[in-house]
Amino acid sequence: MYLEALVQMNILQKADKEFL
Repeated sequence: MYLEALVQMNILQKADKEFL
């Protein structure tokens, strides 16, 4: 689903920012 993928990408981006 499009919305689900969008949310998943948003979570990954937030995790990336927390790691860096």
